[in-house]
Amino acid sequence: MKGRPARAKNLFPIRSAARLTRLSIDTLRAWEKRYAAVQPVRQNGIRLYTEADVDRLSLLRDAVDHGHSIGQVAGLSNKDLMGLTARADTSRRVLPNEAPLEKILHAIDAFDHASADRELGRLASLMPPRDLIHSIALPLLRIIGERWHEQSLRIAQEHLTSQLLRNLLGGMMRIYAPPHPSSTLLTATFSDDLHEFGIFISAILAAGAGLGVLHLGANLPVKELSYATKRSGVDVVLVSITDFNDRMLREEQLRSLRASVPNNVEVWVGVNPPNTTLQFKGVRVLRNFEDLEREIQRVGGKF
Repeated sequence: MKGRPARAKNLFPIRSAARLTRLSIDTLRAWEKRYAAVQPVRQNGIRLYTEADVDRLSLLRDAVDHGHSIGQVAGLSNKDLMGLTARADTSRRVLPNEAPLEKILHAIDAFDHASADRELGRLASLMPPRDLIHSIALPLLRIIGERWHEQSLRIAQEHLTSQLLRNLLGGMMRIYAPPHPSSTLLTATFSDDLHEFGIFISAILAAGAGLGVLHLGANLPVKELSYATKRSGVDVVLVSITDFNDRMLREEQLRSLRASVPNNVEVWVGVNPPNTTLQFKGVRVLRNFEDLEREIQRVGGKF
């Protein structure tokens, strides 16, 4: 575009780009790596985005918000993306008044479970699971998290969001799970770790990749995880740890889990914050959803 090169002087680190585009950092990285949506410059190993990158990412976000998967639109020109959005009111994929993510958030604000659940189900039928996670679910949880920290979200609304994700997981399992999956994952969190959004997303990704999923939710004692693992015959136990206030307890739980499940069962642990130092023999530590997706593919999942 004429007159644009001079704007490249303004470079934004990834956090600023995420804020300007209203996309999560995970989404920016995924769109760059998987779909070559933009190619940020790098200085001293740091991603830097131009204003042109921000403009394009915003156009892609608009297209995704109107029901298109990122895989469908990533290769389009900016002109085509603008045309796609302009034609949105005539597309059956697009809501008449607001974008999908906004509609879900408004429904949560109003405690309108049916509308939010219906919209998530509609999006699940239109978008590949990975796109649904990175374009809808993760941005939704980021906004919910921000509102929680700002104390503008009620506990009841957080529980409503958990119920929506539970329904979404059930839908994914019905749509994508084959009768004889190559591997089955048990997903849960340890006792006293009540944050289940991350493990929900992990279970949805696994189900969308065609793996079997036994989701047990949050706050399970190790002995219950061990018992369920042995009785169900799962291939992988995936636990999420988001509360490291008592690090010794978490390490003991992880050590006990590894010792109490069969040797042929893999143990994965997702940690947040991702820079948490954690290393155990026989345990795969996952620091982001890219790590998780690699492991899912390794055990037979297909995106």
